[in-house]
Amino acid sequence: MLSQALARQLTAAGLPWQPSQGDYFAVLDAEMDDDIFVLAEQSAFVQMVNGVPAIAFHGTSEWALDFVVVEEVTWLPNESQLREALAERLPADHRLALMRQSDHYSCVIGPAAAPQAHVAATAEDAYALALLAVLGAA
Repeated sequence: MLSQALARQLTAAGLPWQPSQGDYFAVLDAEMDDDIFVLAEQSAFVQMVNGVPAIAFHGTSEWALDFVVVEEVTWLPNESQLREALAERLPADHRLALMRQSDHYSCVIGPAAAPQAHVAATAEDAYALALLAVLGAA
């Protein structure tokens, strides 16, 4: 799973999120930093509250928390979401590859003549580092 620190950096860098079923998220600064939630019709779902997108919780699940505004949570994109976001932002002639080494992952992006490697312990973090580099260059 993507680290919350990198997820927050992606948000700050402008990665947009349209909440959908199956997305993972964490509630910011609510003494629940280690709790990860998933959007699912039976427990947490997206609804509009006073014209603002919010994540609502059913009944007593999640400590009877009624809702939290989307802007107050951190989206934790999964590996395929990160790869898709990265691929959408790369020029057609740029390479995108993920390589697994014995103790880390390397996400390689860029033109064949000058590829850039972004190394991390997990595939998600490697993709996120590459995506941050692309978002920072935009």
